[in-house]
Amino acid sequence: MKDLIVRIQKDLNKLQKSIEKESDDLVKRIKKSASKANVNTQMKEIEKAIEARFKKFEPTLNSFYKEIRKSADKYGIDLVNIEAQLKKNAKKAKAKIKKTTKKKTAKKKTAKKSATKKATTKKKTAKKATTKKPAAKKKATKKAVK
Repeated sequence: MKDLIVRIQKDLNKLQKSIEKESDDLVKRIKKSASKANVNTQMKEIEKAIEARFKKFEPTLNSFYKEIRKSADKYGIDLVNIEAQLKKNAKKAKAKIKKTTKKKTAKKKTAKKSATKKATTKKKTAKKATTKKPAAKKKATKKAVK
């Protein structure tokens, strides 16, 4: 009967520890999601502020652009072709940036995986080393007894 109670107590302790670990993990995830939501709301607020400022400067920018077009036409420069080339270059640059960020995130993920693998292998080797030492002591004591 006492053995049964002891086993139940051990099982309850294990269950309690696993629940604590899971709750800690959930709390961390909730904090991360809350911070992401906060960042998203701040980004939206910043976008609204930028749009409001841009609307203030839009008429002056449009008039400046018209003046540039007039002066470019006087000198025979075609701004439409230049704009098209700039847009193509911008698209290419965005594509390159996306590729490099994807590569960087992939490298980070692989680095994290390799770091965790190294850590687990270190733990395993440490456990093996500790388990091997008592076996060596047993052999030494057997030789001493003979």
